Amino acid sequence: MQKVYVLYHIRDITIAAENKKRIGTYSSYKLAKEAKNRVKDLPGFIDYPDSFYISEYVIDKDYWADGFKAMQKVYVLYHIRDITIADENEKIIGTYSSYKLAKEAENRVKDRPGFIDYPDDFYINEYVIDKDYWANGFKERQKVYFLYHILYEDTDDEDVKLIGIYSSYKQAKLVIEQLKNKPGFIDFPDDFQISRSFLNQDSWVYGFVK
Repeated sequence: MQKVYVLYHIRDITIAAENKKRIGTYSSYKLAKEAKNRVKDLPGFIDYPDSFYISEYVIDKDYWADGFKAMQKVYVLYHIRDITIADENEKIIGTYSSYKLAKEAENRVKDRPGFIDYPDDFYINEYVIDKDYWANGFKERQKVYFLYHILYEDTDDEDVKLIGIYSSYKQAKLVIEQLKNKPGFIDFPDDFQISRSFLNQDSWVYGFVK
């Protein structure tokens, strides 16, 4: 199946109406993201940076083949803060009848304790009332486990050794048992660290501060 990716900018201008612009149609999600990056700082778009959406379509496939019924939509406001590479701290703040009301709720809470420290971690998802989600179940994302030996020196420097990447926490623990009595490691047996991550997931997405 040939897929295309359509980039929209959809801005709520009232509770009932939306201002929808189709920016372009692209052969890959990556190209659609690149198009978003090209236009996001242009007049108009720059004022609504969170209103871009990319939808996947299949060429020559009919959509709305059975017609449609008016769907009642709701907008759920989340605050999702990464607390480790793999784990997330997710809070559902509220459910609203329009995107605009959800954004207003975000503005009400963004300066409150906790939220003020993570202002970029708000997300608004649109849902349709009485529609099943995850109807086909789900597959677990593939987890991997990094095993490090990190020797903290008396200075700010660290001696970091990546020992291996393993498919389970148990396997990484077994490797610690195998290595902890080996030369060098035997002198620092408590400096092993296991870090969980997901395959094909980006880290450091916000960059870093020196």
